[in-house]
Amino acid sequence: MNYPSGLWLLGWSWLGYFVLHSWLASLGLKRLVAARWPAFMPFYRLTFNLIAVVLLLPILMLTYTLPGPMVWRWQGIGAWLANGASLLAIAGVMFSSGGYDLREFLGIRQWQNGTRSVEDQESFHLSTFHRFVRHPWYFCALVLIWSRDMSAAIPLSS
Repeated sequence: MNYPSGLWLLGWSWLGYFVLHSWLASLGLKRLVAARWPAFMPFYRLTFNLIAVVLLLPILMLTYTLPGPMVWRWQGIGAWLANGASLLAIAGVMFSSGGYDLREFLGIRQWQNGTRSVEDQESFHLSTFHRFVRHPWYFCALVLIWSRDMSAAIPLSS
């Protein structure tokens, strides 16, 4: 099967991002960093999040700039419903944020306290949404993705 080069680049970019993201989040790498550079550990989570955002930006730019046929486009009442679902998803993220220690999640607490531990210090809290879905933020992110117009991200010129 002959795939356009833009689609290959996009696919390998996402795959590389997910592999790197998982490796950087692994306890094995954290233990290695803690053993070799213990003074860096208070900055690990903050650095992890910074790397995650910086590397995500060019992939998102590529995803949304590659021309291609539309998979779906919300129109009329569907657009109103999709935009309403997006607003509810954003509200869901904000509401369920109360179940997380955002300073711990972002790495600010580890940096301020000089925490050198490899394991996360935050204890698990169940939000109201956890009664319905295992990962409220992932669920809301999927609603946001599905409620936007979606292209195949395949160049038409190929």
